[in-house]
Amino acid sequence: VLSHIAAGGGWDTTITLVNTSSSAVPTRLAFYADDGSALSLPLTVTQQGVSQGVTGSTLDRVIGPNTTLLVDMGTQLTSIVVGWADVTSVGPLGGYAIFRQTPQTGSPSEGTVPLQSQFPSTVTLAYDNTAGFVMGVALANLSTSSASITATMWDDSGNLLGTQTITIAGSGHTAFVLPNQLTLTTGRRGIVQFQSAATGGITGLGLRFSSFGTFTSVPTM
Repeated sequence: VLSHIAAGGGWDTTITLVNTSSSAVPTRLAFYADDGSALSLPLTVTQQGVSQGVTGSTLDRVIGPNTTLLVDMGTQLTSIVVGWADVTSVGPLGGYAIFRQTPQTGSPSEGTVPLQSQFPSTVTLAYDNTAGFVMGVALANLSTSSASITATMWDDSGNLLGTQTITIAGSGHTAFVLPNQLTLTTGRRGIVQFQSAATGGITGLGLRFSSFGTFTSVPTM
């Protein structure tokens, strides 16, 4: 699973999948929107030096031994769409996605989403909403049923700040800046633990924004 993708409106995401085995690996990518619906995207697919433009909510390819598959999205869309990508294969793959924002003024920023293969029911994010920085989070619900996510917040001294419930649609996704939705984290450092009550697990990624208009990605635990 790639827990966050962003395309259009100045955003672009490139997925890199690598087969380091000695056998070909049939692979499917499926893209989902925030509401859990299939997300159809214009894609530029590059494999063994050949690029092809396709549009769809799924992509099926066979990745040869020791080869790389690149899937780029976003350059053909005028409005931003966000979501996540499900990667299924009959063999092991490595990979990641890089999402990039190119503003009309200022410097571009990039973040990296790891390809995850373990899907716990709990995701923990260390946050720092001080000194002009704010933390965001992207979460994907891997259950086909709607999930109630309990966000439990602590400060950096281990003091419990409170809990809050977030609902994510089946196969859905959400991304937000912590102080906007979890207001108890405003102006503080600490950790937030997101726990799903649904089967199937969740994945997540942290996003750290600066007062300079730049951002980077932060892994969850």
